[in-house]
Amino acid sequence: MALRTLELACGNIEGVPVKTAIAAAVGVLRRKLDVRFPHRVRLVVPGHGTIMVNGGRVYEGCEAADCTLTASLTTFRRLLSGELDPVAAYVAGDIGVEGSVAVAMELAAGL
Repeated sequence: MALRTLELACGNIEGVPVKTAIAAAVGVLRRKLDVRFPHRVRLVVPGHGTIMVNGGRVYEGCEAADCTLTASLTTFRRLLSGELDPVAAYVAGDIGVEGSVAVAMELAAGL
């Protein structure tokens, strides 16, 4: 349900509350990620919000992190739906990584 909500929200950004897309992404990430993920990662979607992955918990917020990933809402939607490979997105420059690339790769393996 959350992935469908995310796809609908991201497919038509105009008029859709920003929180809808971020809240849906939080739901998708909660289902996809292993609860034992031991790192703190900040996912930044410029102009839309920030999601934290912290020790397996996923929530809206902005805190210190081992790694910060930055991507557009469209790129983020494509990553969560499986349409875009995280490594390919990084190599193409669609995802910015600040901090530990190893942590980013571990997170990508969970997607």
